[in-house]
Formats: sequence, structure tokens, C-alpha cells
Amino acid sequence: ILAESVAAQLFEGLEMRLDYDQLLNKRPGKQDAVFAWHQDMAYWPPREVTPDTRTVTFSLALDATTKANGCLVFLPGSGLEGELRPHVPIGSSRDDSHAIAVQVSDEEYQEHVQAERWCGVWR
Repeated sequence: ILAESVAAQLFEGLEMRLDYDQLLNKRPGKQDAVFAWHQDMAYWPPREVTPDTRTVTFSLALDATTKANGCLVFLPGSGLEGELRPHVPIGSSRDDSHAIAVQVSDEEYQEHVQAERWCGVWR
């Protein structure tokens, strides 16, 4: 209900519906709880199957998030590139591991989204 309300406020006049929800949690003090660089759309079915790819992603910080404990990080403008960057499975194949990754250059500006506890972030 919270995500639906946020989407309705951001995209007034558009019919929005919840298509997918997911909980990702990082355990405290777990140094290897890192999500590889990726573009969310790389997990979606091809455009032939899902032609309307308009989406809202909402993140809620249950605890304060900082650079030190692994806050959300994104590349400003990367969503406007027009095409997905090449992704590769983190395991030996997508069957072995659902997770995928994309290469990000150290020269690309990375925006860190630090948030106070109970703060919502959308993109």
C-alpha cells in the first residue's frame, strides 16, 4: 500500500499497479552482503514479452544507511542510456545463481543515497 501511494503521488493520472515486490535484507556486520552493480531492467523479461517497462522502485531504510554500512548507490543518468549494459551471471550460469552483474568504471560518478532510519527512497 505504501509503494502504491508513493507511485500515485509521483505519477498522478497514470494507472499504476503492484507487479512485483521483494525483500532484500543485509545482516548487520556481514561484510560480504554486497549487491553487485546491475540495472534492474536486466532482470525483466524481454521487451517482446513486457513492452511497457515503466516502473518505480522504492526502498525503505529500516536502519540508517551510510557509505560505511552499504547504502544504495546509483549512476546518475544511467537510466537514460537507451540500452541495457551487458550483464553476466555472478555464478557459472543464471541457473547456478540468479544474480547478475555489470561492469562499472571507477571514473563513472557514483551517487550514494544515505538515509536516516525509516526514510523512503524512490527512483
